[in-house]
Amino acid sequence: MKKENLIYSTLILTIASIITRIIGMVFRVYLSNQIGAVGMGLYQMIISVYSFASTFACSGIVVAVSSLVSAHLARHEGKCAKYILHFCVTLSVVLGITAGAVLYFCSDIISSVLLKDMNAAFSLKILAPSMVFMSLSSCYRGYFLAISKVSKPAIAMIVEQLVRMFVITSFMGIWLSKGIKYSCAAAVIGMTIGDLLDPVYIVYAPKTFLLKLCIGLITGLVAHKIGHITKETDNRKVWKWVILAAAAGLLFNVIFDPLIGYLYKLLILGKPAAELTLAWNVTATSINAVTSTIVSSVVYMALRPALKKAGLFMEL
Repeated sequence: MKKENLIYSTLILTIASIITRIIGMVFRVYLSNQIGAVGMGLYQMIISVYSFASTFACSGIVVAVSSLVSAHLARHEGKCAKYILHFCVTLSVVLGITAGAVLYFCSDIISSVLLKDMNAAFSLKILAPSMVFMSLSSCYRGYFLAISKVSKPAIAMIVEQLVRMFVITSFMGIWLSKGIKYSCAAAVIGMTIGDLLDPVYIVYAPKTFLLKLCIGLITGLVAHKIGHITKETDNRKVWKWVILAAAAGLLFNVIFDPLIGYLYKLLILGKPAAELTLAWNVTATSINAVTSTIVSSVVYMALRPALKKAGLFMEL
């Protein structure tokens, strides 16, 4: 596939940026008319906290991924480039979860101590989940820039803005009459859903959901329908079936995750990028499967007595 040259890439990103700015300007006019000066003041305070949290979650990720991946691809070091991408994705998830957790659990303190308005707490809690998706989105944007496919992040920016406006206008019609607390919540909920449905990475979601569903079904089938671990009292037999169940589910993942991932990337990124990732994905998935089998088995056996004592131990 022919690469987009520098001038064309710059032009695409510039046009996308102008369009998103125009959409943002229209949205702010609409929002101001809907929630008034007091509501806009509270909204701006919420956004300032949100911006600080997003800086921690994803600041520099786009530049880091794009520069490092492009440098290794230029030297034909595809495996190193993929390692960097996977590492950055993992780092993005960790940073996003951390920022989101702080934003959610500290929302009351931030609202009362810093913002001096408890109406902001609800909106901050709604924004918290967006940290993970925003961080992941930044990571994949950097990757697409590195492989010179700038049209994807450019289109993603525009679609994300349009989704935000649609969601906000929908919720505004429902929550506007409930007061400033819910009006601001309606304004920020579109940001969270916009990040969740970001087209940059949402194309990978069906594959992930399908694979995880199959892992769960296979693991549950082996553990409960064959091993009957909820009825078994012998710990040694429980250990055996727990390990076998986890291994069966993850063995499925070892085979089908690289295969389906290859087909997905073949469709989305093209044959060179897909072939570049196949060998690395097989190796990484195999290592993850062994680690996950051990960890999941130990965690289940550690939680088993507590679940049974709490009455949460279902016999299947």
